[in-house]
Formats: sequence, structure tokens, C-alpha cells
Amino acid sequence: MEKLKLLRLHGMNKNSADREREGYQHWDVSCFGWKYNMDNIHAAMLLPQMKRLDKKAKIRAALASSYIDRLKNVSGVSLPARLPESCVHANHLFPIWVDSRRRDDIIGHLHCRGIPSTVNYQAIHLLTYFRETYGFKAGDFPVAERLGSQCISLPFYPGLKEEELERVVQAVAEALGETHAN
Repeated sequence: MEKLKLLRLHGMNKNSADREREGYQHWDVSCFGWKYNMDNIHAAMLLPQMKRLDKKAKIRAALASSYIDRLKNVSGVSLPARLPESCVHANHLFPIWVDSRRRDDIIGHLHCRGIPSTVNYQAIHLLTYFRETYGFKAGDFPVAERLGSQCISLPFYPGLKEEELERVVQAVAEALGETHAN
């Protein structure tokens, strides 16, 4: 059963619900897996939501802009680039990049304040499956390693309220030793 759980989620040993429930812990990929977490019943439930897709995308775009506007002056935070108007960003997640030596402490600080945050992007060549199968090692892809060691995904969903977003921004600034004014 454990092997099936691994296979259905890209070979990852922790899904996002596990990480949220247990507090952030680094995850790993120990085998090659797939993304098998939607069956026909779930697909049927998803179809009516397609009508709300554009509205939700606009909400996500506004939230991303709000995060960027509020975090742009917080020292120690790097933000995603804004795309040209001709491009449409999925805004699936909202990542920020911080000093890799402080990243896990910042995540811990946010969790202590009841703010879920996680690491969605790691340098995959350093995960168990890819190291053991292909012989990758630290230093093989330094840009991926640098970005993966600095990345934090902040809370980001269409129902996120402005005051909740502001609370996240304040907690990030606080974790970096700053105060934040609206």
C-alpha cells in the first residue's frame, strides 16, 4: 500500500496535506511515480467548475499583484517577475525566494503564526530517485539548487482575503527582521 501511495503522487513521500498537518518537513522522491489522484467521479465534479475558471484566474492575478506590491520593499525577498500584458500567468502558486540559510527558519516562523507555507520546488536532481537512478549530485545544476534552496510558497488561493494576505506579508517581514506598513 505504501508503494502505491508513492506511485500515485510523483513518487513523493509527503503530499501537501501531510506537510500541512505535520508541520513543514522536507519531502523526497524515492521512486518514479505519476500524478494519479483524479478519477471519473472527481472529473465529473470538476466540469461545472470550468465555468468559473476565468473569474478565479482574475482573482488569483489580483492576489499575486497584491503580494508583489506589498512584498516588493521587504528586504531579503525576491519575487516572481511580472509577465508582459500579452502573457497569461496561471498563478497556481505564489513563490518567494529568500536566503537559503534562513529559508527553513522563515517557514517555521510562519507556521508558528498559523500561516501555512511550504517548499513546492526543489532541485529534483538531488531527490533520492534521481540521485540513485542517474547519479546526479550536488553541483550538477547549480541554478536549480540555488532556486530550490531559496524558494517558499506562500498561502495562495482564490478565497484568500486581503487582511489574511497582509498578515502573511507582515509575518514574512517580521521573520526577516523588518516591520511592514500597509
